[in-house]
Amino acid sequence: MSDTKNGTGRGRPTRCPVDSIRTRVWFQTVSLHTGMNAYALEKCFHPLQVRYVDGKSVRPRLWDRYRDGVMIPKDKLGVDNLIDRVEEQVPLTAWWFRHVLWRALQPKRLSQEDIDDMLFAFPNDIKAVLFDDLQAKFPKQKPFNQEIVAQLSLFGHLDSLAIAILMVRKSELIASIELRDLALSLYHEIQPALMQLSELEKCFPDLFSYIDSQYPPWIYPSPSERMR
Repeated sequence: MSDTKNGTGRGRPTRCPVDSIRTRVWFQTVSLHTGMNAYALEKCFHPLQVRYVDGKSVRPRLWDRYRDGVMIPKDKLGVDNLIDRVEEQVPLTAWWFRHVLWRALQPKRLSQEDIDDMLFAFPNDIKAVLFDDLQAKFPKQKPFNQEIVAQLSLFGHLDSLAIAILMVRKSELIASIELRDLALSLYHEIQPALMQLSELEKCFPDLFSYIDSQYPPWIYPSPSERMR
């Protein structure tokens, strides 16, 4: 079974809430694109595991768990990769599971290099807002200002949200209250547009609640001073 469960037993890894949310978003996306519920998706992608005994279906209910975010599909090379199998039949769904936002939201500490690499991995239309001269060997990042916030807010998608989170995390590294305020303004400005996305409809309250809960430990300009 190519899945990871959360467990409280000794030796079992604790599931990060981010992984639960991204799995729910992915399930919602697949369900929207196919018009299928958890039962139908399980029949489609795990047909050998759905049986009928005495006229009743017997199945592992994997997709019910994906829907509820209590089981996370593994997304690794060399295993039965469900994300890839679904993508083959339902294009553009893997993007929601693999978006850089989920890495940005992980509690693991990010370095400046990590953040820069993630920022430069965005599509060119986003990078054109963030960097000067994309044709240069080493494009220089533009100063993050209100004009860039206004431009990014027009995208109204996960890309803009991910950038807001990355900039908040960068503000922690460089102890910049100004950058934090700009990043937070972007975060708040794009929320109405994100709430209109069908893929996030069932998850955005938990997504925003998780993000809000993470700000206090992020915003320390120094070990002895906390940003307000």
